[in-house]
Amino acid sequence: MYRKDAVKIKPFIILLLVASMLIPTFKVYGQSEGYTPSGIPFLELESQIYAIVSEHLGQTAPGAAVVIVHNGEIIFSQGYGYADIERSIPIDPANTVFSYASISKLLVWTSAMQLVEQELLDLDADISIYLPDDFIQQINLEFPITMRHLMNHSAGFEGTALDLARSAHTVETHSDLRDALLLTRPRQIFEPNTASSYSNWGAALAAYVVGHIAGQRYIEFERDNIKLPAGMTNTLTQPDWIHNHGFLNSKALAYIPNGQGGFIETDWLYFSIYPTGTLAGTAEDLARFAIALTPQDGESGVLFEHPESLSKIFTPSSLNPTEPGTHHGFWHYRGKYAAFGHAGQSHHFSNFAIVPEHRFGFVVFANATGESQIIPAVSELLLGNIQTPLPQNNSPDTSLFEGQYLMMQLYFESNFLSLITGITPRDIVTAIDENVIELNTAMFGAARYMQTEPYFFQVISTDNPAMTLFFPTLRFQMENGQPSRILVGDGKDFMHLPASAMLDVSLLGIVFSILLFLIFPVILLISYLLNRKKGFVSTRFHLLSNCFLMTGTLLLLNNLIFIVRVLISMESAIVNTHILLNYIFSGVSILLFISSLFYLRAGEIRKRRKVLFGLTAFCTALLIFILIYWNLFVFL
Repeated sequence: MYRKDAVKIKPFIILLLVASMLIPTFKVYGQSEGYTPSGIPFLELESQIYAIVSEHLGQTAPGAAVVIVHNGEIIFSQGYGYADIERSIPIDPANTVFSYASISKLLVWTSAMQLVEQELLDLDADISIYLPDDFIQQINLEFPITMRHLMNHSAGFEGTALDLARSAHTVETHSDLRDALLLTRPRQIFEPNTASSYSNWGAALAAYVVGHIAGQRYIEFERDNIKLPAGMTNTLTQPDWIHNHGFLNSKALAYIPNGQGGFIETDWLYFSIYPTGTLAGTAEDLARFAIALTPQDGESGVLFEHPESLSKIFTPSSLNPTEPGTHHGFWHYRGKYAAFGHAGQSHHFSNFAIVPEHRFGFVVFANATGESQIIPAVSELLLGNIQTPLPQNNSPDTSLFEGQYLMMQLYFESNFLSLITGITPRDIVTAIDENVIELNTAMFGAARYMQTEPYFFQVISTDNPAMTLFFPTLRFQMENGQPSRILVGDGKDFMHLPASAMLDVSLLGIVFSILLFLIFPVILLISYLLNRKKGFVSTRFHLLSNCFLMTGTLLLLNNLIFIVRVLISMESAIVNTHILLNYIFSGVSILLFISSLFYLRAGEIRKRRKVLFGLTAFCTALLIFILIYWNLFVFL
């Protein structure tokens, strides 16, 4: 997926290159008077945003774009750095094409609310009444779910990793959304409405519901009812842009920092369940969606018939007051005023937010995967900080909450992806004092939180503004006096993981198996060649036990190759072949073990051969046990 050749920056032109990257391409439109929700005068936007971008551009991303809207028009549009480093093509917010990634989901939820307004969709009805019976039977839901569950990411689905990102050829082969959903369906492993676990598949299912109710493909409904009314003429969805070379020629290339002052170019991704994150377009075009969502007070705007239909989006969609769900699919950002939006990450990193009370909104893009400085810092600058909370007296001691946690969207249990759960770095909660804890995440770093009411914490400090943006509050859910989950909402809940020795046993077993199954076959080959010169004749035990060892080697190699292939392509087509080979090699190993035992009793065998046979049997059994534990015998 990644090109091996990193873009090199020669030392004698570093200063010139960095300086040129920081020369912005910008337009300032319309209003020059007014203030952002955070209190910054519009006249100071250029200098304050530039200060943030200049600190990180060239380190966390080669290019960025910021567009701000107010009172129904674009008031600020500015690009920084390069869309293409090698060809020195600058970022232009009006023409550079970015991936909207998961911001695409906001159009899915807006589409659903349009159907609610038309009384064609009930958010609390079982979605099975809107879908074909054969489709419902094939996705095999454990529990009935509603559109509200899908909006809140609380339908209970385990994470979706396979078949989400695919090759262009494979995406076209499975271009029908129904087929793509059936190909990638995850299991429901949580009861609906008990937690908020981010689900790309759930969002794509919601889009399929919208299309089926409307009697047209979702991509057509989205175009006719959102993009065209909002004036988003430079925004396309994957089925439309995949062969549109004119459109793609304007795209910002995707990069990752190489850790040496340069960037490595990486390919754009393709998604089989396209509604979940394949919109692409210019920053100014996405800003037009923000304008469409912020009409004048008392007006419905171009997306709805009635003002109350639009305003309903910005109210909590959860019916459970203890569950911090989304606001009808929109994330709730906490600043001086209520803001709503969504972040996106695939080839690029982005954020979209609106403040309806101020008819204000912005979009910010960076053309680097996982950029976590420019985007959250600009977002915080425009939205403002909430006041530092006061500690709550008579609250539980914070040591109660210490332990290891994992974001629930990274939790798998139904197939071999549970291995990912096993090796994913844990998020750690540590007590700092009687009222303050620290959450140290594997993805965004650490932040400290103050307990402002029993079991509820608000962020007070962090080195990474992304923590303030995405995890502003934590509510601990308790079971039997112990924390079971951290409720954040917006699909970002954590589950508590008790310390387990299974991972250590697995890793130790794998290392031991590698040493035995990869080294001893070489030793046996050398021994065979030496003994052949001496005229040594192998017994049936030697032959069978050697085959037993080699079968264990094949079993180990099958799974090592399997994991590497999955990490490269993440496609399910390769999975079942390797699972089948696990059954074959394990079965052959058992037969060879039993046969070897028969001949072991029948003749005199040297002690060292018996030791090797015993080690082979132990490692084979350990390896099979590990494969069973990590669901590497479960077909998809």
